[in-house]
Amino acid sequence: MYGYMYPLNTEKFSAKPLQELSLRVNLSGRERLKTIFSPTHEVTTKREGDRTATISFQGSNVKPDIDFVLYFHTDTDPVGLSMLAHRPRGEDGYFLISAAPDYASGSDQVLPKDITFVADTSGSMTEGKLDQARKALLFCLDNLNSQDRFEVIRFS
Repeated sequence: MYGYMYPLNTEKFSAKPLQELSLRVNLSGRERLKTIFSPTHEVTTKREGDRTATISFQGSNVKPDIDFVLYFHTDTDPVGLSMLAHRPRGEDGYFLISAAPDYASGSDQVLPKDITFVADTSGSMTEGKLDQARKALLFCLDNLNSQDRFEVIRFS
C-alpha cells in the first residue's frame, strides 16, 4: 500500500474558504492498480485499464483545514490484499483490510450470481420516484451476466 499526501492544510494562512479547489492525480505503473481511496476527500476515480487511473477532487468554498491523502495498492496477483493500520497518539487506533480483484477479469472467471431485487411500489413512491426505481432496476437487469439468476419482489 502506497500513500500520497498533498499539503492543503493552509487554514492558518487564509481566513476565507477557497472559492474553487481542483486536484487531479494521474497514477500509472508496471504493476496492476488494485485499491485506490482517499480517507480525507470524496474523490472520483476513473480507471483506464488495470495499470492507469485518474483520481480527481473538485470543490467549491472549501475550507483548507485538512491535507489531501490518497492511498493505492499495486499487486500482480488476481486479488490484491493489503492492510493499513493507524493509531493516533493516545487512542486505540484502527485498521483497514482491503481485498481488490483485477480491474478487468475474463468472463470465464465470473461466477454466476443469484440476486433478489426488492421494489417498493407503495404510495411513498410518488413524484417520479417509482420511475427512477424502475430505470435503476432495468439498468441492473441489463448488466447481469448470462449465467446470473434473479428474482423481483414487489411490496407496497
